[in-house]
Amino acid sequence: MASVSIRKESNTLYLDFRYMNTRCREQTSFKNTIANRRRLEKLLVTIEAEMLAGTFRYAKHFPDSKYVQKFSEKELELHDPLEWSNLRNQRVIPLLKSSFLNGLSATKLPGVNLIP
Repeated sequence: MASVSIRKESNTLYLDFRYMNTRCREQTSFKNTIANRRRLEKLLVTIEAEMLAGTFRYAKHFPDSKYVQKFSEKELELHDPLEWSNLRNQRVIPLLKSSFLNGLSATKLPGVNLIP
């Protein structure tokens, strides 16, 4: 269950929730006031609803978080498997200098046609 908690050192609020079996705690700069608590509680309701609907994207709500990188590939794999598989199957083609290509011959690379 998600909650809004107080960081005692700075008297600011933070969100505490679980996403993809990971406990997430996102700090805010909001001071501990009733209005700020309500604002963050509404945000948590929205986040939980998006999680249940399968539309939650961590980067949308917390773009500067350390968890963004961790969850981005998992979210892509879970919610858009075709795009995820395309990214996983892409091959990186190195860019070679023309001087390197000029030194190669077809005898060194059988079955490869070099186009300068």
